[in-house]
Amino acid sequence: MWIFVNCYCCVKIGTGWKQESKLYTCSRTVIKPNCDFKGSRIRKDYFCRLTDRRGSLRNFEHSKMFVIGVSGVTCGGKTTLSQLLQRSFPWCRVIYQDSYFFDDDDPRHVRLEEVDHVNYEILSALNMEQMEKDVVTTLQEDQPILGTNGDGYDAPNFETSGKELLDNVQDIGFDTSKYRKVPILLLEGFTIFGSELLFDKCDARFFLTLTKQECYERRSKRTTYIPPDTPGYFEKCIWPEFTAHYESCIANNPGIQVFNGTTPLESVWKESVEMIAADMEKKFPQLIL
Repeated sequence: MWIFVNCYCCVKIGTGWKQESKLYTCSRTVIKPNCDFKGSRIRKDYFCRLTDRRGSLRNFEHSKMFVIGVSGVTCGGKTTLSQLLQRSFPWCRVIYQDSYFFDDDDPRHVRLEEVDHVNYEILSALNMEQMEKDVVTTLQEDQPILGTNGDGYDAPNFETSGKELLDNVQDIGFDTSKYRKVPILLLEGFTIFGSELLFDKCDARFFLTLTKQECYERRSKRTTYIPPDTPGYFEKCIWPEFTAHYESCIANNPGIQVFNGTTPLESVWKESVEMIAADMEKKFPQLIL
């Protein structure tokens, strides 16, 4: 039987062992005994599962769309980068992870009594099962429909200041019209790479990070969070959860392009578009005009 070895385990590759986050498909894959699974609370339900991928996902590897994943620390600029990518590829379709948060009073939430606040920084705070189903459904369409997202300002928690910032970004002058026949799906969210399914299906992955101080200063200025942050929430929850997620899913992962969130937007935007264009030409050469 064919099996899949998923996410951050030691896998036998040829004659050696390698810690890897990729998905390996083989009939004689061996898991090394005593692997050091450095799991975090964020990835608790997504680590190192052996699955027989038959059933509803059996054709999933043959996606007819190019999938972009944009993630990062809170207030790091991931939504802004997503909007800029929509400007370059206006026909892309977008799925926002923030749209899948459970209601504030949902019993599935983990509540932190010491700061009187729900922990919204972990995967269990979101209906990831539904998000994954929505992504699978979109990618399994026989004839993917090109999206029409407009300016993309409907992103959850996107502030007016972010819109003003976008309006002042200089165009990078990259003509993407030759790629317009390539259907694109953009996934945006702070822990999308904590889902092995979403991670594996992304053709291009971008992650924006910040120092703790810069992140705190930006977060303190945000007014769109409902409910608002309580005293101590950043120190007790936001930053520890981000650190755990980064160390287990992002750090030293060659499959993710990490950007400093303080880098000029034009530079990050341009580099991202160039990488996406190059990868699209490899995956869908027959669709490039």
